Parts: sequence; structure tokens; C-alpha cells
Amino acid sequence: MDYVEEQINKLGSFEIDTEIVPGADSYRVDGKLFAIYVKDKTPKRLSLRGDTQLVKQLRERYESVVQPANLDIKTWNTYILTEQLDTDFITSMIIHSYISSGGEY
Repeated sequence: MDYVEEQINKLGSFEIDTEIVPGADSYRVDGKLFAIYVKDKTPKRLSLRGDTQLVKQLRERYESVVQPANLDIKTWNTYILTEQLDTDFITSMIIHSYISSGGEY
């Protein structure tokens, strides 16, 4: 288990599905998707749901935060897990996505 999986496991109640996106773990809370994690690619990629204004601001601020390929670009970002994005930032975005999707933290 790596850092991202450890942080997601700390959230509490969620479901995991490995069939929605080939080669990725998809996480749901209350039936709503909040994270898609591609860990077998280099660099690893984590797509997370977020507030519409925050999603756009983060893409403008970090080159390692990009529009997702097959998700709603208004509410999702893909985080390319490079040294540009520290673990505290990624943790806060995981929590934000979880809460934005109906989870209680």
C-alpha cells in the first residue's frame, strides 16, 4: 500500500471498484465517485472531484494538475504525482474530494 492508498483508507466509509477504469482503482462514497487512482503508471495519476472554482485555480497554479481525460472538467482534476505536489497538498485534496462527494470526515 502506498501513500495515496493509506490516505484514502483513513477516510472511513467508501467502496472500491477496479472495473470502472481499466488499470485503476475507483473510489466511491455513498455511491458517488470521488477518486480514480492509476498507480501502475509512471508517474502515478490521481483524479479527484472538487469545487468548480478550486479545480480551475489549481490547474492554473500547478503544471502537475491537469484536466482529466474522461471526466467532467468543471469538477475534476487529475494530479500527476510528481515532486511539485507535496504529500500534505495531496492529502488535503483527497479529503476535499471525499467531502465534496458526500463523505464525512
